[in-house]
Amino acid sequence: MDKDQNNNAIVNATVVLENASNNIIRAEGKKLVVIDGLNDYIIVDKEDTLLIYPKGKEQDIKSIVSKLK
Repeated sequence: MDKDQNNNAIVNATVVLENASNNIIRAEGKKLVVIDGLNDYIIVDKEDTLLIYPKGKEQDIKSIVSKLK
């Protein structure tokens, strides 16, 4: 994924970032996402679910998603 000058990867979102770095941000429908002071997180907005999860715990996401189904 392409990353900005603060190492944020952005997919399908328009973002306004302040003091944010090393995040992965994905949204549907070109949603505006505003983030301040968040570092090393995965942010995914998909259908009716918003996921905000530490990148360091990325391996746990599949387990969490399976609980939601």
